[in-house]
Amino acid sequence: MSESDDRRARILIVDDALANVGILMSALEPEFDVQFATSGSEALFLLEDAAQPDLILLDVLMPDMDGFEVCRRIKAEERTRRIPVIFLTAKDSEHDETFGLSLGAVDYITKPFPMAIVKARLRNHIKLVMQERRLQQEIAEHKAAREQLQVAGLVFNASSEGMLLVNAANRIVAVNPAFVALTGYGPEDVVGKDPKLLHSGRHDAVFYQTMWQALHTTGTWQGEIWNKRKNGEEYAEQLTINTIYDDSGEVHLRVALFADITEKKESEALIEFQARYDTLTQLPNRQLFAERLEQASEQARCDGSRVALLYIDLDHFKEVNDTLGHHQGDALLVQVAHRIRRCVGESGTVARLGGDEFTVIVPSFAGMAEIEHLARSIIDGLGEPFQLAEHFAHVSASVGITVYPDDATGTDGLLRNADQAMYAAKRAGRNGYQAFNPDMQRAMSTRVRLSHALREAVQAGQIRLHYQPIVELASGRIRKAEALLRWNHPEFGEVSPATFIPIAEDSGCIHGLGDWVFEQVARQAVYWRSRFGADFQVSINVSPLQFQSSGTDFGRWLGRMRELGLDGSALAIEITETLLMDTDAAIAEKLEAFRSAGIQIALDDFGTGYSSLAYLKDFKIDYLKIDRAFLHDMTPKSKSFLLSEAIVTMAHRLGLKVIAEGVETREQQTLLARIGCDYFQGRLFSMPLPENGFEGLLAPASFEAECS
Repeated sequence: MSESDDRRARILIVDDALANVGILMSALEPEFDVQFATSGSEALFLLEDAAQPDLILLDVLMPDMDGFEVCRRIKAEERTRRIPVIFLTAKDSEHDETFGLSLGAVDYITKPFPMAIVKARLRNHIKLVMQERRLQQEIAEHKAAREQLQVAGLVFNASSEGMLLVNAANRIVAVNPAFVALTGYGPEDVVGKDPKLLHSGRHDAVFYQTMWQALHTTGTWQGEIWNKRKNGEEYAEQLTINTIYDDSGEVHLRVALFADITEKKESEALIEFQARYDTLTQLPNRQLFAERLEQASEQARCDGSRVALLYIDLDHFKEVNDTLGHHQGDALLVQVAHRIRRCVGESGTVARLGGDEFTVIVPSFAGMAEIEHLARSIIDGLGEPFQLAEHFAHVSASVGITVYPDDATGTDGLLRNADQAMYAAKRAGRNGYQAFNPDMQRAMSTRVRLSHALREAVQAGQIRLHYQPIVELASGRIRKAEALLRWNHPEFGEVSPATFIPIAEDSGCIHGLGDWVFEQVARQAVYWRSRFGADFQVSINVSPLQFQSSGTDFGRWLGRMRELGLDGSALAIEITETLLMDTDAAIAEKLEAFRSAGIQIALDDFGTGYSSLAYLKDFKIDYLKIDRAFLHDMTPKSKSFLLSEAIVTMAHRLGLKVIAEGVETREQQTLLARIGCDYFQGRLFSMPLPENGFEGLLAPASFEAECS
């Protein structure tokens, strides 16, 4: 029982005669806690809700339910059947007494009550109740102890965690099966020996001194430790040691419980590596790079030295991915990492920031000549061919250089400066290096401001379209027009498309800008066709980014054309060879959707890129546009003339028309006519004009006058 044995015994009196109840309560209350009920039903109710009594005095004769029935019900319930019942009756009947005892009563007292005898008999019965209760408690405690020992034995033997017991002399007295499985040592190998036979040698004396100090002061220790199996293999374990003391407070046993966490530690090490290193090249990643740069800067701050940061970006790496696949692109990056490390040696840290971008941190260098020599060495090393399976790939590198503390003192500033210097190297023709200077920062600041301004330019009415005539050489008539964007900003003035189109591409504005251009051109084409002929065509320049999977929704363009009643032949789409180099099947599908709608495709700047004939074979192209670079020095015997003639001849054999761009002189026009070029555009005929100025050229009288 959970209740204390020194409490006063509880007695429940059940009698319908309040006089009898009063007599009994007066006699018993000084010695016992007494409750009473005046009916059998009330008594049963009290037994359900109240604290159980230790003994019940029960009258036999009661009106609603006699004492025999109450006793029978009490003994029928598991929770009340052990409560002793003593009958009270004025009827002295041997039969009734026998019957009452047969129902489970322990005694039978007849009225009137001889109180001294009643109290003596109650004391005896209460004493018996308490003795039985103590006996039951001892039996339960003994059983629980035996079960605990059995459970402890089962746990010891069945636990998946290793356990060993050592005595006060620090000698092993027992090990469980899991210990054997985890360490390879059997009981015969370790019982009676010091646990230090498990030591791996990884921990020094201070580690074990700290452990023993905790055990001596608190009796427990918990932590990670490296031990050694019987076969010599080292393993990590999560170890908990607890101390069992004897009655005198001396150490009786120490219990060590451990689990093998080697795989967990290896996983944690892998996660840590992946968090700080690039899994492809095994170089430090952006996070570790930032830490190393901060450490190098702090050291330089202390000793007055300088730190150089080189930002390396591969030129034309995308072409390797597009032509040979990303697997070979990854293989090339691994080789790039190896070559850069070979150039840098032990003097600096090489990191991969992501993609084809690498950095080099060079602390405590002698002078800029050393850094420039390193940059050139890296560029030359990466310029050598890369063997990828049976293929050879060629890339180059553009390198930006910045110096701590000359250019910046913070990690972000240094990285930003190096990035700007790298882009300056790309703009200078790639395959070279540039050192940061403040002009680059100003240029970047202007670029950022232009990027913000461009987002509002259309709604602010700053963006407009000009149209440049495309003239048929044979007839001198304007057959087409190329739509060209112009931006007049209130602060920056006229911003060149060569400046703001790349900004639009980098910022993502190109998609909204492209949609706006299409809407204006489509409406203009409807109007001009209604006035100047149903065969008039306007071409739109489309960025490769607009063709990406997350780019412009060309389906909406085609739907808008249907709404306007505009035939597909009214428009042409100008693309560059860069787009055709992309192996994404979605690009070919989008080009085919334009073709199916009747929209023609023009390949811009032909002859300045890769000019692969495979593109002309694999994609349905309608026009080739010869770049203005071929016309600059064109004479009857120049290479430009011969190449242009070859392009025209090839195009015509393939069923394509040719448009020459940038025609500025009569001689260029004459030579183009001689080789059979179909169309031309340029200053010779007209600069790009707003739509009202362009319409003046479309008047019938103007068609041939300008070229005559």
